[in-house]
Amino acid sequence: MNFTTIRTRPPALPSNDRCGCRRAVSAVWGWLLLCVLVPAAGTAHDAGGEVIRLPGDPAVSGFLAQPAAGFRFAGWQGDCETTIGPLCTLTGAPSRNLAARFEPAWGEPAPARAVLLLHGAGQDRRVWDETVNRQFAGHCPAIYGGVILGRDGEMQPGQLRCYRIEFGYYEALADGTFASGDRSGTDQLGAELRAAVVGLQQRHPQLELVLAGQGRGTAVARWLLRKGGRQRKPVAGLVEVRTQGGRTETGAVETADLERKAKDLLGW
Repeated sequence: MNFTTIRTRPPALPSNDRCGCRRAVSAVWGWLLLCVLVPAAGTAHDAGGEVIRLPGDPAVSGFLAQPAAGFRFAGWQGDCETTIGPLCTLTGAPSRNLAARFEPAWGEPAPARAVLLLHGAGQDRRVWDETVNRQFAGHCPAIYGGVILGRDGEMQPGQLRCYRIEFGYYEALADGTFASGDRSGTDQLGAELRAAVVGLQQRHPQLELVLAGQGRGTAVARWLLRKGGRQRKPVAGLVEVRTQGGRTETGAVETADLERKAKDLLGW
């Protein structure tokens, strides 16, 4: 494998469609913060979280619920056609009748350092299987639409956590069938990556993350570093795994260097 390493610094946050928030009381949830989508961009919001309208195909509107520090996403209300974790999607003209709920996250979270593997064009997360088996004891839960599909493995001292994205959420929405792949537009794949970061922050509020991109997965990672807004803040950088003919190049760099280079970016 050959690697290109990019160290990054968080840019200023862009102005996006956000939400106005109010506190609400529920017998089930205790007290919540309810964020209702409003037309104006840059609307002031309370400390519990915000709803961000994601860029992408005008025919499909995506909305991302982003908790603030000390809060957790608790669910959607309103007119979402499809939801999975913090990602809500609508087809056609976007509705204004939707809301995200946030709840306090109790306790002091422990720091978590992790690498997120992004697969290439026309592939799925299984292209990383050899790397996962060698470097992460075969345990690297997938993330789909912001939802982590599995539990974390037991951590050894000095070991990075590992996750890998399952692209295809918008693709599935378009044709009504589940498809692993990344044939959607870059903006929509970027929205899936942003949702994955939020899902990771739900589990690990003190997250420090390195992206490892293969093929088009690298382009999506670069998109996040340029346009990711709040979701790019925990990202320390990108390790690019170059490919040839859809297969991972071998010989120049050992697979073990992925973890070493990720740790270098994290200052670990």
